[in-house]
Amino acid sequence: MPEVVGREHYMSAVALSQMTFQLVQLAGPALGGALAGTLGTRAAFLLNAATFLLSAAIIWSVRFPPLPVKRERTTLAAVRSDFREGLSFLWSTPALRYGSSW
Repeated sequence: MPEVVGREHYMSAVALSQMTFQLVQLAGPALGGALAGTLGTRAAFLLNAATFLLSAAIIWSVRFPPLPVKRERTTLAAVRSDFREGLSFLWSTPALRYGSSW
């Protein structure tokens, strides 16, 4: 997300994204039920499909500047070191250790 909105607006963008997600989670089922109840299930599904197509068209139309390509060679030793570091962090954090043991 920092590449899209810039670092100075990152926190606001994350907050707006989460707020939108929560609003959709709350209002979506209610709106879907109301549409299915008034227009019928077939019309509700067709409207849902149409909104997916609209979303796809909007996303397809967005243009982003190309990102610079970072070419770094990763060695097996670096991967092992990163893996060990991750496991060490996981083991040293009780909540993560307990949660990942399932």
